[in-house]
Amino acid sequence: MGISRSSLYKKRLTGGYKKKYKKKKKYNIGRVSVETKLSKTTIIKKHRVRGGRYKYRGIKLKTGYFVWKSMGLTIEGNIEAVVLNFSSERLARKKILVKGSIVRIKIDDTLKTKRYLKNSQKLSLYRNMGVIKRKRLVKSAILYARITSRPGQNGLVQGTVLEGNNLKLLKKVSNNI
Repeated sequence: MGISRSSLYKKRLTGGYKKKYKKKKKYNIGRVSVETKLSKTTIIKKHRVRGGRYKYRGIKLKTGYFVWKSMGLTIEGNIEAVVLNFSSERLARKKILVKGSIVRIKIDDTLKTKRYLKNSQKLSLYRNMGVIKRKRLVKSAILYARITSRPGQNGLVQGTVLEGNNLKLLKKVSNNI
């Protein structure tokens, strides 16, 4: 018997089995959950779902796109470690990427980052801050971010950089920082 999302195959509260009043259907099929691992390589598998569409399952991932709200930037960063996962410590220890986990990212001074920095010059808030200061800030930045996407469903990691009160709370909770 495969994995099913139907409640027909579960027991009642009394412990007895439910009576089967219909056959197994394709729309009740379930699949094994993907535990997206942090790795040095990237492996993404295409997976057909109901309706003919596809999901892209991230098996192993190493980079992600992160929104840095105070700077007004979206940058690609390398994920260095899974620092904390509020749902399970096991997920953090095994370096499994799921929605809501806190990761440490390193932003490299790549062409994409330079392009984002040039675009950020248009922002009125950061016009006074020189380009050299911004480059220095991003060049050697090790930041902490929360994953907001579902890597096992989307095949990519997206998140927001933690700042201010969120970062203070994270430092109180975690000993790894």
